[in-house]
Amino acid sequence: MIDLKAHMSKVLSIDPGSCLVTIEGGTTLKQLLEALAEEGSLSMPNLPSITDITFAGLIATGTHGTGIKNQVLASLVTELEFVSGTGEVHTCTRHTNEQVFLAMLCSLGALGIVTRLTLKLQPTYNLECYERLLPVTEVLANYERLLHENDFFRFWWVPHTSQSVVWTANRTQKEVCPPESHFDVEKANQRYEEKLAEAVADPSKLPEINREFSELFFGKERRLVQTPEKALTFDCLFPQHTIEYSVPV
Repeated sequence: MIDLKAHMSKVLSIDPGSCLVTIEGGTTLKQLLEALAEEGSLSMPNLPSITDITFAGLIATGTHGTGIKNQVLASLVTELEFVSGTGEVHTCTRHTNEQVFLAMLCSLGALGIVTRLTLKLQPTYNLECYERLLPVTEVLANYERLLHENDFFRFWWVPHTSQSVVWTANRTQKEVCPPESHFDVEKANQRYEEKLAEAVADPSKLPEINREFSELFFGKERRLVQTPEKALTFDCLFPQHTIEYSVPV
């Protein structure tokens, strides 16, 4: 087992002129975001929800963000270096050893250990976000429009209700304007976790819990301007079981 986070996790260079960033394979997304914030001129074009993942890992697993206009994060890679099973060091790009390069972009780690990557980013931007509760029927009726008219779009149905949380965001150069919270978020999250734990023992409580907390967390519309790393990523709060599906759109 090789721990890239412990031994190969440096941000090697940031070039604002070309928008190119070179990092080691064990660099986490969180580390790169911190380095970009300090440098101040570049942003990631898209982000997943969590940041404590290495670039070697997120490239190999097809990690993605949201928005039909945005590709998986592996699409940002312009060059990578890897060590094959025979111990040989290889460098490939979209124009040199192209087939090997494309295979490495979603290889599940089967083709070698990614030791260095160069990424093509973009000039810094902010996101103008809009979050609200809408009836599921309304979301489904307007799905195509919401998908195509926004840079970023996600929604999730709240089980045992007829409501969906809808979140849209678009790139902007407006100044950051964070939201004003109308409740104590930390205490509410703690209470929500406690209620969900109760529902494990008594599932009949779950419908009321979902109705109560969906109104608390999302019942009030929120419009804000945030940096992409603030807007697109979030704290998952507590352990969760998740599953992903690929749905044609």
